[in-house]
Amino acid sequence: MLPTSLAEALTALRGDEALRAGFGAAFINYYAHIKEAELERFKKESVEQPEVTAWEQNEYLDLF
Repeated sequence: MLPTSLAEALTALRGDEALRAGFGAAFINYYAHIKEAELERFKKESVEQPEVTAWEQNEYLDLF
């Protein structure tokens, strides 16, 4: 089964020995840390809604 959330995916990533061996533990830890911080920012800004939030627009669409 694939993870159904970013939090689940990060848990799976941190525990995946094949990816740790391939990318290196330092990279996996750094990437997971960055994404965990992103998730925390999202939780602070979002509310329970199915629409794209203002946080998501600012975070991902500022280049457009």
